[in-house]
Amino acid sequence: MIPTDPTAANNPFYKLVPNWALIPMVVLATLATIIASQALVSGVFSLTRQAMQMGLSPRARIIPTSADEAGQIIYVPAANWLLMTGTLFTVVLFLSGTMLITTILLYRVAVVRWRWR
Repeated sequence: MIPTDPTAANNPFYKLVPNWALIPMVVLATLATIIASQALVSGVFSLTRQAMQMGLSPRARIIPTSADEAGQIIYVPAANWLLMTGTLFTVVLFLSGTMLITTILLYRVAVVRWRWR
């Protein structure tokens, strides 16, 4: 859907839906984010456990979350810490990269367009 409102360039993500659907879409996006993060964590834990069983990964501590169900949900603290470290690294790298690119672009505009020294 292409927005016909010329002010949509200011907020393209929020202007793609009608005003009445804005709150439901934000709630839906939030729920999708929560589900995706849980799927990522569960997938990493399962893949880590399988890699350890196949001898492809070093041994790590595995904590079962259920005493009744053997293969349901597991917790791997080392994988959890690696996920946290990777997420923080990605966020810091993204923010630093954004600030660096913004600074370079502002410098180019100031020197070339505005003729500042």
